[in-house]
Amino acid sequence: MGQGDSRREFTRVRLAVGVEVDQPGRPKISGRGRDLSVKGVYVECSKPLPPSTPCEVTIVLSGTPEPMNVHVTGRVVYADPRGMGIEFVEVDVESFIHLRNLVLYNSIDTEQVEREFAEHIGWKRRG
Repeated sequence: MGQGDSRREFTRVRLAVGVEVDQPGRPKISGRGRDLSVKGVYVECSKPLPPSTPCEVTIVLSGTPEPMNVHVTGRVVYADPRGMGIEFVEVDVESFIHLRNLVLYNSIDTEQVEREFAEHIGWKRRG
């Protein structure tokens, strides 16, 4: 599922980031996030949560003078033996800005990313 996947409402970028997934009553899952967008992430991990599971996601952004953490509320959309796809259902403004910048600066087509944000494509479900 790369940047050219036409089913996506927002551009996804291949970017390896540390991710922690927390679901009350279960051990915290640490994994590697990839295929990141402002609406979700695929988390590579050995014990994915089942689909429809609500969770708290922390994306650890290293490579800055001080590591930053982006916190979002998510829901597992699908799981496979290598990991799980998580849709972001609630993102605070600061975290959204960090996610947007990550996608923008790591995208091949920055003009497309800017158009997506300007049109707010991803915040409405297509009918």
